[in-house]
Amino acid sequence: MGTETAREGQETVVAPQEAALPATAAQSDLAWAIVQMRAGERIVINEALIAAYQAASSPHSIRALKSDIEAFDAWCRRMNRIALPASAETVADYLDARAGKGSRPASLGRYKASIAKIHQLLDLKDPTSAPLVKLRLAAVRREKGTAQKQARPVRRQHQWHRFEVVI
Repeated sequence: MGTETAREGQETVVAPQEAALPATAAQSDLAWAIVQMRAGERIVINEALIAAYQAASSPHSIRALKSDIEAFDAWCRRMNRIALPASAETVADYLDARAGKGSRPASLGRYKASIAKIHQLLDLKDPTSAPLVKLRLAAVRREKGTAQKQARPVRRQHQWHRFEVVI
C-alpha cells in the first residue's frame, strides 16, 4: 500500500493508494518521511509547521524523530497495520515488540514520544495518551526495571591534594 500526494499551497495531502509514489522529494527531509508513511485515511501535512519544527529543533532531534517514525512505519507495514493515524493498540503492540527485541524503557519512552510528536505535527489524535499504551509501557518498566546504568564519573587522580579546605 503506497501513498498518493498532492500539493495544496503550503500543505501536502497524503492519501492511501495502491500504486507506489515516485521518489521526487529529498529523501532526508522530515516531511518526505511523513509522506512515505502508511496512511489509513487522507492526511494533510502542513509543510510550514514541519519547517517551523525543523527550524526550532536540533539536527540530532530531527534525525532521531525521522529514524523513529521510519522504524514505526516499517513495523506497521510488516504487521499490516496503519501508521497514520495509529491506534492505541498499534502503538502498544509496537512498543511491546521493541521491548521483546531488547529495547530499554528509556528507548521505548523515546519511541512513544516520537509517535506522539508526529501525530501532534499532523493535528491527529495522539494514540500514546491512551490508557492501554501507558499500562503496557508501565508493565515493561516493571518487568525490565527503569534504572539506567550510570557511567562512572571522570576523575583526575592525584589532583585532590592540590586543594585546600578553608573554613
